[in-house]
Amino acid sequence: AVHGKFSEKSGEYRSFMKKDSAQNKVFSKNTRIDSSYKEAVTRYNVIDYCNGLSLVEIDLITGRTHQIRVHFSDNNHPLLGDGKYSVNKSDREKGFKFQALCSHKLRFSVPPDTIISYLNGKVITSEKPDFLKLFN
Repeated sequence: AVHGKFSEKSGEYRSFMKKDSAQNKVFSKNTRIDSSYKEAVTRYNVIDYCNGLSLVEIDLITGRTHQIRVHFSDNNHPLLGDGKYSVNKSDREKGFKFQALCSHKLRFSVPPDTIISYLNGKVITSEKPDFLKLFN
């Protein structure tokens, strides 16, 4: 769940990210500054909207550290309960002490002839987390 209502029901975020290990934080730029910045691509679909929050389904095209948190924060939709990339004082007061981010479904797409090729096409789903009770 993220803060705010999206103007488009689906979209894609693209940027170049670099992790600062000393701060344990990732920084994002619209253009590549140097080779240490890696391309990051995140696609999203809005599933539901309720009380100033949007429930989004996310497709990670790349898998950078903190990619989801950075992309949504940079685009004015920080994750519910995220204290690293957002100010979450009001979220904590409402009982959301941790980022409302979970993997509900994983779909594997792996190359053939690898040690994990048996996972290709497999889908794993999980129980719905508590924060989903906010939505219908």
